[in-house]
Amino acid sequence: MATHYSGALVRGGRILLLAFMAVLCASVPASADVPFDGPAAGAAKAHAAFRLAGWHWGSGRITYYNAARGSRWAVDQAVKAWNRSGARVKFVAVRRSRARLLIRYHGSRGCLPFAYAQPVYDQSRRVARAQVVIPRPHSRDSFCSRWGQALVVTHELGHVLGLGHESRRCATMNPSTTGLIPGECRLQPEWRWHCRLLEADDVRGVVRLYGGRVKPRPPQVCDIIGPPSPVTDLAATPVGGGQVDVAFTRPAQPALPPYMRPQRERYSAAMAVGACPPQDLYAPEWNVPVGGRQTTQLYAEVPGIHCVSVWAQDGAGRLSAPVSVTVEVI
Repeated sequence: MATHYSGALVRGGRILLLAFMAVLCASVPASADVPFDGPAAGAAKAHAAFRLAGWHWGSGRITYYNAARGSRWAVDQAVKAWNRSGARVKFVAVRRSRARLLIRYHGSRGCLPFAYAQPVYDQSRRVARAQVVIPRPHSRDSFCSRWGQALVVTHELGHVLGLGHESRRCATMNPSTTGLIPGECRLQPEWRWHCRLLEADDVRGVVRLYGGRVKPRPPQVCDIIGPPSPVTDLAATPVGGGQVDVAFTRPAQPALPPYMRPQRERYSAAMAVGACPPQDLYAPEWNVPVGGRQTTQLYAEVPGIHCVSVWAQDGAGRLSAPVSVTVEVI
């Protein structure tokens, strides 16, 4: 499901656009794309790798107050991404009375799948103040999870700085997101998110407005959960007729984020002569609890030294590293 990001709403058209969004959000099924933004106020030249919205601040120092207290981690990550981007911008946390930028929640208690930025500027398009409105955190919706919110707030701060939407390539300023990945970026499984909160193109746009240079970018995607755990205490015993009894202990697997629907955990065992085998496509479910001793039987087609390998599969469908042991089959 693709969920749209923000709109950069300006003072003159705010009422019309918000009313338009309310009608759309009330009439579109939850599984459909939910639009929630207006068109960009301006654009860069066609050869540019970013689009400008048409406004800017008098300087790159922007004081802000975060009233969305339950999303502190996400806001901190977004602010850190922009402050360390290489562009000459700095978001500085201050008391609410001194802030020119307010970050707050929607009035609704649920996870509304949209967010928006509202800059207020003068005739010269210089921003006097702004606010960013985001959904409340919700662990069972990826868009409103802490990782989704970090991406959304980073996107909204881009609008606050003066960026419009970029749909020609992977960028944080893409107008929509699929799961935890901007809409034009390579699709990832649910257990990964776009932890590189700013792409080089996003930073280039802000450098155009405020100066600076694009610093090297960190890795693009990160795993939200740790790697799957392998089995332990693997033992293989030949019992005659080519049969090998295999026993191993079921490991505890990393907890999945609440928004993911877990698969059944499984294991896979295989045996080959002379070398360790590839993973067998047959993956039965465990019939013992975590920490229990699982047994299975494998059969050798020829005598010799065999390698027995076992894999565990977690609730995300990922295979662990194999655990192997050798056994002689007579």
